[in-house]
Amino acid sequence: MRRYDLRTQNPQKNGFSDVLGAAEITLTGNKRAIIDGAKGVVEYNPGCVRLNLGRLCLRFCGESLTIKTLSDDKTVVEGTILSMDFSS
Repeated sequence: MRRYDLRTQNPQKNGFSDVLGAAEITLTGNKRAIIDGAKGVVEYNPGCVRLNLGRLCLRFCGESLTIKTLSDDKTVVEGTILSMDFSS
């Protein structure tokens, strides 16, 4: 599993945008994540939401997680997000 610290790494310098492809992630505190470009849901339960981004999967772990919106262009995950990681 590959981890990225989004607070300290510059996406333009480390190839992070190349890894995510067309996906864009917007976090509002630790309560909401908006993911543009997710290709589907791999796992979904109140403690974990895992999304297919193409070459990677994006996993949110937390409490009371729900998918509020699921469409071709946007996925919205809400709840208490405690961690977020990527895997291939």
